[in-house]
Amino acid sequence: MRDARKQIVIALISKLGEKLPAVSAYTIVPEKEYSYPYLYVSDIFQNDESNKTTKEYDYELLVQVVHKGLTDKTVLYDNMNSVVSIIENRKDLTLTDDFVCEYLQLISTSEAEIQTDTGIEYIGLIRFRILVSDIS
Repeated sequence: MRDARKQIVIALISKLGEKLPAVSAYTIVPEKEYSYPYLYVSDIFQNDESNKTTKEYDYELLVQVVHKGLTDKTVLYDNMNSVVSIIENRKDLTLTDDFVCEYLQLISTSEAEIQTDTGIEYIGLIRFRILVSDIS
């Protein structure tokens, strides 16, 4: 069993950078010196779906769209829609190292507000599945 998480994250962050060029994307949020809004690929889980004839791997990902200092949530929703548009058009996500994206499926979107020491963070949560084939 091979692990495609690295390839998924690289492709996803690249595509997020194209869709939202003014927004940084992270897999680990820096402790200092980051600006809002930002995207955080916070969770990625792998479920092995392979058998003797096929090598398919099922992943679940969570992307967080994090804003601060909003007066209304329309910007948050616009950014969330940009992330969802990648999921709706799986042809946009090209993997490397003999992995192919078979499908992307939106699981859910939601939002949260978190009070921090420096104010309220508004977080859009986008969870989706990706099925990857290993064609090596």
